[in-house]
Amino acid sequence: MVAFENWELRHAHLKAAHDADQVEWRAVTNQLASAEGAAFDERVSGEIDDEFAPQERGPEWDLREARLEGLVGATFEEIERRRCLMKAAYPFELADGGLVHRQSVTGVYEFCLAASLRPTAKYTPKPTIVFEWIARDVLTLYLGNGSQALRTGWPSNRLEKRARGTIPLFKQLYQRCGEFSWKPRKHLPKHPKPKDFKDGGLDIVVWKPFQDGRTVSMFALGQCACGRTDWENKLRDLMPEDLSVWFEGPTFATPLRFFLVPFHIPNHGHLKMAAQKAGIIMDRARIVMVAEQDDSSRDFIVQSALVDYDASASALMDLPAGV
Repeated sequence: MVAFENWELRHAHLKAAHDADQVEWRAVTNQLASAEGAAFDERVSGEIDDEFAPQERGPEWDLREARLEGLVGATFEEIERRRCLMKAAYPFELADGGLVHRQSVTGVYEFCLAASLRPTAKYTPKPTIVFEWIARDVLTLYLGNGSQALRTGWPSNRLEKRARGTIPLFKQLYQRCGEFSWKPRKHLPKHPKPKDFKDGGLDIVVWKPFQDGRTVSMFALGQCACGRTDWENKLRDLMPEDLSVWFEGPTFATPLRFFLVPFHIPNHGHLKMAAQKAGIIMDRARIVMVAEQDDSSRDFIVQSALVDYDASASALMDLPAGV
């Protein structure tokens, strides 16, 4: 585990994390998967074949084989890191030389895995919106009993019980929490179009009111990013001071900032650096561990999913197979 502290290895660790995701996805779809399979997928084998000619069984062939062994070893190291870190919340087991999937109670891990591999999949609701619902509920659990939340991310979805349009949405938020009073600066439009304001980098608002009914609550503001290649470009997108030009406040007390992603950030040094820019980081491991920490949290996530997905079957459980 010490190697995962080395910030200089962050890119190699992210690559190994993606290869580990490929192994996990094979386990989800085929019940058993091996790291060797991930090393030979189209992406990885293509990279290696660009460097070495596989038909020549000479020194170059030996280098190619060594490279493959290195990829397999790094993949297994990442899987072992996840298993040790997440313990019972990790829905896979090492057995028979490969990885065996055991369905999680909530399906959160499986969904985050699917969203990490194909965040732009043509699915309704979009994976990015579903992930924001999960992030909203996980932050609500993290703040504890009595916490309330609203997804403010753009665009809205017909399955949500929220107002449409920028002004109605934040009026609804103000009515619920007593903060985020809409008051744009004079140089800004009072009624911006959703495409102009969008969400101001603000995807989720979670607050924990006091029993006396007064304002000045604890707030957690969340931003979500599903793209593996551009998430670091969004670390500073959510800044309370930027929101202050649109709102009075927006909150009376300084809020907590959260940055949530559906993939693993394996390098601890990398995690620390990202946190200095974006606030508290919640990657797949942390999201799943909060969602499945006990029976009450698991029940909360599953019941919330049933409500958000039109009270039919839990799309949260079904999505991984359909992505």
